[in-house]
Formats: sequence, C-alpha cells, structure tokens
Amino acid sequence: MADAESGPRIATPEEVEAALTGLIKADRARLMSYARWRIDGLGRAALGRKAKDLFGEAVTATLAGNRRWQPDSVDIKGFLLGVMRSISSHWRDEFDEQEPLLESELPSDPPEREGERDPPLEQAGSSAPSAERVLIAGQMVATLKNHFREDPEVLLVMGGIKDGMSGPEIQEVLELSQKQYETIMRRLRRGARKLLGPWGGA
Repeated sequence: MADAESGPRIATPEEVEAALTGLIKADRARLMSYARWRIDGLGRAALGRKAKDLFGEAVTATLAGNRRWQPDSVDIKGFLLGVMRSISSHWRDEFDEQEPLLESELPSDPPEREGERDPPLEQAGSSAPSAERVLIAGQMVATLKNHFREDPEVLLVMGGIKDGMSGPEIQEVLELSQKQYETIMRRLRRGARKLLGPWGGA
C-alpha cells in the first residue's frame, strides 16, 4: 500500500506484464466489446481505426509506462477501460479541432410551408442551448473529471453518460451490479453537489 507522502503505488513493469498476460478470455472479450462501443461512438472521428487498434494502443501505452496503473485502486481490466476511454476521447478532441464543418453540415433556412407562420428552426430556437450554457456545461464536466481523477469507476460511468448510454447499458459494459452502479452514482452526485452547488442537480 502507498503511504500518505509517496501517493498511490504504481505497478512495476513486471506487475503490468503479468497482469496483462493473466487476462482471461472473458476479460479480453469484455475489453474488446468496450473498445468497439467507443469506436462506434466516435463515428467519422475514428478515422478508420478499429476496436483492435484502440485496445492495442491502450496495452502499448500501459506497457511503455505512458499510462500508469495503480493496482491498489483498480484492477487491470478497469484500468484498461479507463485508458481506452481517455485515448478515444483524445482522438475525438483532435478530430473536432482539425475537421472543418462541411457545407452540408451548416445550418440553412428551411423552406416555409404554406400556412406556416414561423419556420421550424425559429420555433425550436428557444430550446437550443446557448453557447454560454454549452461552455458552462463543459467547464462543469472538466471540474468533475478533475475531482474524480483518482476514481476510475466514476470516470467510466461519466464517459458512458456523456456518450448517451443508459444505466443498464453502462452496467452491462462495465460489468456492474445494480448496487455497484447506484453506489458509484451516489459518489458522482455527492461530488457534483459539493463542487457545483445548485448546478450539481439533486
């Protein structure tokens, strides 16, 4: 165990290699299933990458020491899930920064229909989030991620919520029981209330 001064214990290269070698077939299948889900969620941002590429990069980064596993905090499978989440999120961010909007993706004025007082876009305008609200939401997520940086379970659940997964889907992918999922969600809600006040929800 780590002491208060040295911080969490980092696995040695030998421990990492042994843990990766010890992954059973069911573990690898679950990890690949998660990798496929992350790649599918990237869409065009995947740039032709496959699930095996994401899994392979996570393993390579772990073996190289670029991603440091804390075995006293999370098992190797949970750690690799977090690494794949982080890598795929980075791929998406890179794509969003480099990819210009296509003309077909830009908003255009829909044709007015006979008898229609306002175009549909104007009718729906009030429900669309403003740029300020989107920015605030992004800052909130960043604050929560930083707060839970040592809690990989909460980060994985946050990633699933961000990608539009339902509670049962998150439980299936992360192999969580209902009780485990509810415990993680309580930690997330407590952290949100503590950090964000009224913005943190109930």
